[in-house]
Amino acid sequence: MTGPQDEFDAVVMPLLNVDEEEARELRNAIMNLNYEELYLPLWRRHEEFMRTTKRTYIILIVLLSIVTALDLIRLFRWW
Repeated sequence: MTGPQDEFDAVVMPLLNVDEEEARELRNAIMNLNYEELYLPLWRRHEEFMRTTKRTYIILIVLLSIVTALDLIRLFRWW
């Protein structure tokens, strides 16, 4: 059973004529670039979305509480 690293080495090493150490460095550079360019921006957007969503839910709950309180006040004034 071969893993992604073995498959990467099997393709890159003969293609670029590099040894195992250089292939590992290339793989690490690609993984770091992948992490910095793809994963981090997505994670930041996700965090921003969660903050906005949480804030929106808190605002909705506060507004609903105010409306409910006003309705109860109106109801008891009517009695």
